Amino acid sequence: MVSRAGDALVGRRRPDPLSAAGGRGVWLMHELCDLVEIQQLPGALVVRLSMDIG
Repeated sequence: MVSRAGDALVGRRRPDPLSAAGGRGVWLMHELCDLVEIQQLPGALVVRLSMDIG
């Protein structure tokens, strides 16, 4: 299953490890970062990542 940016849980569901069709990037962002914000704007997609490095 491919998630879309409009899906409130995009990147929260672990991708199927047997699927060869991508879908791991947003999930990895959620796994590695403290905060992931995805905002769909007219003509743009804004992604904000935050990570505590301290």
